[in-house]
Amino acid sequence: MVLSAICSAASQPVDAVTGVLRRAGITERLGEYIVTDAVLLDEDGREVVIGSFFDGDRPVLLNFVYHTCPMLCSMVLEATTKAAAEIDWTPGDEYRIVSISMSDADTPESASRQKAKYLDKLGKPGADDGWHFLTGEADQVARIAGSVGFEYEKDEGSGEYGHAAVVILLSPTGKVSRYLYGISYKPFDVRAGLVEASEGNVGNVVDRLIMFCFLYDPAEGSYVPQAWLAMRVAGGLTILLLGSFIGLFWIRERRNSRAAARETESNAA
Repeated sequence: MVLSAICSAASQPVDAVTGVLRRAGITERLGEYIVTDAVLLDEDGREVVIGSFFDGDRPVLLNFVYHTCPMLCSMVLEATTKAAAEIDWTPGDEYRIVSISMSDADTPESASRQKAKYLDKLGKPGADDGWHFLTGEADQVARIAGSVGFEYEKDEGSGEYGHAAVVILLSPTGKVSRYLYGISYKPFDVRAGLVEASEGNVGNVVDRLIMFCFLYDPAEGSYVPQAWLAMRVAGGLTILLLGSFIGLFWIRERRNSRAAARETESNAA
């Protein structure tokens, strides 16, 4: 079941019309909102409302895992950690990461161990306040997962969960913005996805230019250049460079002409 989930999540394309990742248990709910009143427990055992992680300023990277998962969840967390380590932002500053356990057998104690493990791998001071590992009752987790289109199923024989490998990017107000699939997430895609999800709240001028020139392609599962726009930008740069060259050439020729005229006048005198 785990291997099947890995293969499905890594290779199945998204249907451009229905928005469904075939056979991988994801129904994309782009533009819809995560439930905000579901109650979970944080790593210290305190009750938290999921809506409290959406502060109106920072986007959220959400994933669903469980702490005894033999393979796939670790891959998702490792990939999340690697991508977060390679972008020059820190969870808690520009964005948040929320990892919710699918299993009601997981506890705040196991969540605390998971958090310590992956924060150590991340190696970014201050990220403790920005990456949250949450557990809770099955019905509360199911409500959250259902609201963002994440489906999972427990195999009663093995006790394992069948699920897709995906991270979900949400806006600072909880709107579903983007799904990134698989067991490896390009840092460029994560950063671009967070900029897109932030609705202009994070990123610099370069990030905004990138979002102007790049578009998420479901078939590629990545952000790709908008060909027509890239051609226009390239054409504009070419005209600018050519214009600069002609302008410099014209200025130089004018200077040479004036110098030659002054020399002629000097010789005549």
